[in-house]
Amino acid sequence: MPCLSPRPRPVQGGVTQVKTRAEFDRLAARRDKPGASFAPTVKILITGIDAAAPQIYFIDGKAFDYHCDFMVKGLALPRQVEAVT
Repeated sequence: MPCLSPRPRPVQGGVTQVKTRAEFDRLAARRDKPGASFAPTVKILITGIDAAAPQIYFIDGKAFDYHCDFMVKGLALPRQVEAVT
């Protein structure tokens, strides 16, 4: 099964590049999770990983708690939990 669409898609709640620390900070969320408590983190989602040109998306952690939610609401892709676990 192909891993999502390899084509770049319109993005809501994320970006395809992070060029500055300010951009990182705008996307980053701080959560109490094991390993790096309250460290600012930005989640990523890669589509088309088995294609010639995979696309990486940096997820707005303040807008989305889960990768799958970003995939469905931010990229308008069908929910494929096995594709992002």
